[in-house]
Amino acid sequence: EHGGDEPNQPFLYRFIVPDGYCQLQDPLSSEQTGTFVQDQGDLGARAHLELRGRITAVDATMTKMREQMEWLDEEMSRLEAEKNELAQRLAEHTAAAGDQCEFSVTVRPSVGVEHLPIAEEELQELSRRAEAIAQEGLPHGGEYVVAYTGEHLYSPEAAARATASQGDGDALVVDRAEWRGWASLLQSGDRDVGVLLLRRKYMPDAGLQFQDL
Repeated sequence: EHGGDEPNQPFLYRFIVPDGYCQLQDPLSSEQTGTFVQDQGDLGARAHLELRGRITAVDATMTKMREQMEWLDEEMSRLEAEKNELAQRLAEHTAAAGDQCEFSVTVRPSVGVEHLPIAEEELQELSRRAEAIAQEGLPHGGEYVVAYTGEHLYSPEAAARATASQGDGDALVVDRAEWRGWASLLQSGDRDVGVLLLRRKYMPDAGLQFQDL
């Protein structure tokens, strides 16, 4: 049977199961699998069917994940090639137009504080991430020099005062979250890429989330 004539409507198939066979089911999700086995009907066979059902479901999930990984690899290769071509064309335009500066802002989704590294390793993790982000803005595969790398001391109080001074007389509001940061500057040829990575953690009110900017 099929689901109808509407576009993208899923097709539904019906199979006649031979006598004495049963369809395996994932015992965790209760979803039916596409595998049918002989049903012996005793308690030992029921346990066997549950194990076979779970293994079949795991195999199907792993197959889907492999297919997704293959697709991602293909997409990454295609996008890398496109990026390199665009970077070459952009370099030609930049050479003709002269040096230009730009910046972008990225706000990552908030995450539970249980995923934070231990305090002694947090700055090292921030420095690695900041340099990795900066590398993404450099020509692919090119050599680079680390012109600067170091901890950035961000002050929520100073930021609040600066914001209030530009506002319409609103009351001064100071962020009570804890902030840490790292700055990196990479140079490759005539291209400089700087990254200021800020981490806002123990965010009010509950203090159970952190977020990277």
